Amino acid sequence: MDDYLMHVGRGKLDGAKVGSGRYPLGSGKRPYQGYPEKRLKKEARRAARNARKLKKNVPQPVEKLTDEEKQRVIEKGDIKSAFKHVDQFSNKDIDDVITRYRKQRDLGALTREGIRTGKQKFNDFSNLMRDVGTLGENAIKAYNPLARFLNTFAGTEWPIVPSGGGGK
Repeated sequence: MDDYLMHVGRGKLDGAKVGSGRYPLGSGKRPYQGYPEKRLKKEARRAARNARKLKKNVPQPVEKLTDEEKQRVIEKGDIKSAFKHVDQFSNKDIDDVITRYRKQRDLGALTREGIRTGKQKFNDFSNLMRDVGTLGENAIKAYNPLARFLNTFAGTEWPIVPSGGGGK
């Protein structure tokens, strides 16, 4: 049988004379360092959390809409209000709200996309022309070496195209 030595200490709640090892138990401005307060704070937090859970799960009463308010929701395409009061709308009313919402969304996208200033149109056209010019210069840069090669080795008479980029 193996013998071993083991130390089992006592905590301050078990009656130890010294709590932390340096100062006597209960000395200082706050003896026991807020032990009951921590427990009470924890219980209060737990109670508040449980109250929030209960409040979240309880359905909130929704006020009844008047006919004018329902018509306003339909005309504006107000999806949030329709969803909040969905039990007060018929299927046709909900379809009307969704249709109105989609039309407003599409109209907004069309007007933002379709309205362009003259400056934007000019910039787009000039960018297009620059790209066409670059494409043409690149085509000439690819064509001229091929024409020179074929004229030299195949005996053909392909013309050399002058370019503005330094081609001879």
